[in-house]
Amino acid sequence: MFEKEDRSRICDIAGGWGGGRVTAFYLAMHSFKSAGKSTRYATKFRWVQPKDRIKNWKVIKGDEVVVIAGKDKGEKGEVISVQRKTNSVFVKDLKLVKKHIEPTNNQVPQGWAQISHPIHVSNVMLQHPTTKEPVRVDRRKVEVKLPGGRMAFRYRRFVHNTDIEIEKKRLVFKYRTKDEPLCNTPPEVVSEITFKSNLAEPPLPKGVINELRNPYYKFPYRQTKRNVEYQDGVASYE
Repeated sequence: MFEKEDRSRICDIAGGWGGGRVTAFYLAMHSFKSAGKSTRYATKFRWVQPKDRIKNWKVIKGDEVVVIAGKDKGEKGEVISVQRKTNSVFVKDLKLVKKHIEPTNNQVPQGWAQISHPIHVSNVMLQHPTTKEPVRVDRRKVEVKLPGGRMAFRYRRFVHNTDIEIEKKRLVFKYRTKDEPLCNTPPEVVSEITFKSNLAEPPLPKGVINELRNPYYKFPYRQTKRNVEYQDGVASYE
């Protein structure tokens, strides 16, 4: 079964892909298949016209929000993913639905799993920094001091009609630490020869070589029954 972080990562890929709704959907499908998981875990996204998408977002990843509509009305949670292409967000442990999945590879022996569905951004509100109550938010341009000492104008979020700022949560990324060496691969693994060349056999199938030789090749190389013959379990290409 997919972990919550994996599901949010797949949703980020599918929602942030710029190739359109079909490309985003098939990209998510490929990500699940390549990981050996059932595609029933994937969440189908609703298509939103570009003119209807929100440009200036006040809700970002890591914010604490309150759901104001739907079956989870009144519940509080943390935003784990923002889908700017669909005007929706994923909130941790909220809007969980059951989905029936074939019990393959002993992943879901019970035959069903819980997955998270997106919530429209209009159905959530940010929390007040101190009272933790849902509040409206203003987006203002203020002058701030940068780490280098230079003053510049940046957009910040404030509680409506007040000077109380709602700060962004600092996200922690897993980077290589200074104590960790840059080259940590053992020398014996680096010096090991894993490729053995054979001049009697081409490095690629013949159909691929012919396609690479001719850039104007009309039909791309495809692995079909017509150009593939199996002898003793070994494929030979015409």
